[in-house]
Amino acid sequence: LRAAVAELTGVAGERLLFGEMSTLNELRDTPWPDSREISDLSTSYMTQYIAYEVDHDVTELLQAISNGLPPSENHPLIVIAHHNLPDIDCAPLPIVFTTGRTTISGKMLYDIIRSRVAPYYDFKALNHGDLLPFLVRRSTEKGQEPAPPIDLSSAETFSSPPGITRASLTLDWENLEYIHHIDKHAGLFKWFNVHPTCRAGPPSQKVELEDCFREWSKKEILEEDNAWYCSNCKKHQCASKRLELWNSPDILVLHLKRFSDFSLARKLDTFVNFPLTDLDISGFINPLNDEDEDNFSYDLFGISNHYGGLGGGHYTAYTKSPWKDGKWYQFDDSRVSGISNPKTVITESAYLLFYVRKGSEFAKVY
Repeated sequence: LRAAVAELTGVAGERLLFGEMSTLNELRDTPWPDSREISDLSTSYMTQYIAYEVDHDVTELLQAISNGLPPSENHPLIVIAHHNLPDIDCAPLPIVFTTGRTTISGKMLYDIIRSRVAPYYDFKALNHGDLLPFLVRRSTEKGQEPAPPIDLSSAETFSSPPGITRASLTLDWENLEYIHHIDKHAGLFKWFNVHPTCRAGPPSQKVELEDCFREWSKKEILEEDNAWYCSNCKKHQCASKRLELWNSPDILVLHLKRFSDFSLARKLDTFVNFPLTDLDISGFINPLNDEDEDNFSYDLFGISNHYGGLGGGHYTAYTKSPWKDGKWYQFDDSRVSGISNPKTVITESAYLLFYVRKGSEFAKVY
């Protein structure tokens, strides 16, 4: 597995660590020894595995683990920092790094952790300078009192206890307000640089909402293993089928399919470009419809966004105000904020789209 991932990503195999992710983004069973068989891995879509690139060569350390030997002073120490966020069901992915066993200091921990957080966190928005948005503590067992915060300004070095392979830290987000300064478009639940091979599709992949309608209504040929039974000739035929709309409601809710048939554990982050106004679906209405309704034009008034994966995540919403100002607002748990540029609500995290028919009774609200 190490050799295969190294070849696929171009990351040096001696600097790769593997682990298993829980549905709450907790890292378990890390590090894997090289003696572990690939056949032991679960194929369940609920089980996700992750690889981290670290700064030290971990080959000898993993060999010692495979042989049941304790690590030596020359082996690096693996540090795993889990996030503890109030009122958030699924935390960001843990930060994993390696250090020397006798050269650890609070200042060194600060530098490493800040470098991992900086690409995704707006420090300037808090006016806190270079302060981290959380306290760093040594992890304790559940039910025990939290350890005191580590002094991240201290240059005094300390050694890890002998014989341990990994050390655990807890990043305590004590102020929920700080969480809202995370750049969610960079990925609240992807706090690491994702290698292109880990994506569900090309990073530049983009489709129009009209293309989604066209794909949904495309004619499909039923093959022999799924043939249609004809009541006239009394035989199974390789017929064709096609989905069409007979009519449409005043409130149109569109659900964007974000999970693949081939891998439910992999979310599709394809950017779907959808119109804020004048969505016309008349081309997808059955032409045999002789009802009086001939208005199939819609305006957008709400979006439900999803961040995360199948095992857990976070929802936010964009909604157009029904009052006279007609402005867009973002709703993120208890936080509500105005949006100056309506076009920024069109993101790859859109999951549900809410449209209202132009000229309908409901449209008068908006």
